[in-house]
Amino acid sequence: MRRALRSLRVRLLLGLAAVVWVSMGAMAWFSSHISQRAFQRFIHERPAPSVDAVPVKALRAALEAHLHQHGGWHGVDRLLEQLGTEHALLLLLLDAQGNLLAVHPSRFVRLRVERGPDGTLRLRDVTPGAGRMNELAIRGAPIDLPGGAGLHVLPLPPEALHAEEEGFISSVNRALVPAGVFSALVALAVMGLFSGRILRPVEDLTRAARRLETGDLGVRVAVSSTDEVGELAHAFNAMAHARQRSEHLRAQLVSDVAHELRTPLTNLRCGLEALQDGLSAPTPEAMGSLLEEALLLSRLVDDLQHLAIAEAGGLRMRREPLDVGELVQRVLAGMSPTAASRGIALESQMPHALPALLADATRLGEVLRNLLANALAHTPSGGRVRVHAEVLPGVLLLHVEDTGRGIAPEHLDKVFERFYRVDPARSRATGGVGLGLAIVRQLVEAHGGQVSVESTVGEGSRFSLRFPLDAGPMTRAA
Repeated sequence: MRRALRSLRVRLLLGLAAVVWVSMGAMAWFSSHISQRAFQRFIHERPAPSVDAVPVKALRAALEAHLHQHGGWHGVDRLLEQLGTEHALLLLLLDAQGNLLAVHPSRFVRLRVERGPDGTLRLRDVTPGAGRMNELAIRGAPIDLPGGAGLHVLPLPPEALHAEEEGFISSVNRALVPAGVFSALVALAVMGLFSGRILRPVEDLTRAARRLETGDLGVRVAVSSTDEVGELAHAFNAMAHARQRSEHLRAQLVSDVAHELRTPLTNLRCGLEALQDGLSAPTPEAMGSLLEEALLLSRLVDDLQHLAIAEAGGLRMRREPLDVGELVQRVLAGMSPTAASRGIALESQMPHALPALLADATRLGEVLRNLLANALAHTPSGGRVRVHAEVLPGVLLLHVEDTGRGIAPEHLDKVFERFYRVDPARSRATGGVGLGLAIVRQLVEAHGGQVSVESTVGEGSRFSLRFPLDAGPMTRAA
């Protein structure tokens, strides 16, 4: 029972029921109050009935017809009610001895008729529990009827008017009760139908979230509307997709790291075991090979740590006005020996009046070195690697172009992912582990910039760095 009360559907229906009943109660009170005031205004504003204007002939004719039809006064109460209501009068039908035969309004059925010493009739209400009507003296002759009976016609006393008011209000209240109950039941039924349509997507989201919690990362919910619930479903699907992708990248990262570590560790182990068992001599060549494997492991760990810090937004950035042309010349000077040993021309083409870029010189130099190293690794001897810049409104563009083999279109959107290699054998042979371009992307984005690549197979590639020239804050910087 307690669990059912915690259900959103049950609470919604209970809340609606409370609102409906309160609304109906307020409407009933308001309607009763308005009806009472309107009835009182009608009673007070209508002209008082005049006994002199009573159609005596019509009353006598109606009563004589009743007497002739029924042979007596049996059932005359209904006729008096009809005649008295039509003319708003107090009607008393007395026999020849002065006994009360019938009266309208019927609430005065227990009127006591007393004849005074002077021959006048006095009326007194003796109904138990009723507010007694003041004694009313009847003056004037009645309407003579056959058999010695007489009909006395009097104005309605205030007590009768009050009774009419109470009866009218009671009838209004009695009519409001079934109408209110019916309206409440209809409202609850309609809300029950709509609550199912409203809450069904929420229930689907709840089930999907529980499946996601248990590890079912492929769960999705149908987006069937464009309202807030539809936006929630869309956000859930996006979250589930991001978590699935994150889990896939995590698993891929673990696999890639294990794979990258396995080769140098295996080489180190085999080399050391060969030295230990005396299968090979500790020559400078052998020691150099083992040192190269250890350096490869060190670079891999350093790159992984660097990439993790960059992705977590923990890079320490020292942003200062930077002469990009001077930075490019320093980086090219450092890479020139490697380019010369491979027979590759290393060139730069920088405009004379480059605006100062607000950047971290160390991090931006690392970006250029990674891009140049990548270009040199994929450019054959006799090729060319060129760095040039251009200035657009509010933007500085740096391009690193090579005349290498190029990148196939299916690889272009993946080259900035960690451990991704277009040519795994060549990259490993040159010492790369597939983290350089991933680090480039993180460092460029930390400066508020963007990196992109264009390539044609057999002609070469061009990596473009796009930096804003405003003084806005760096993104993802500590």
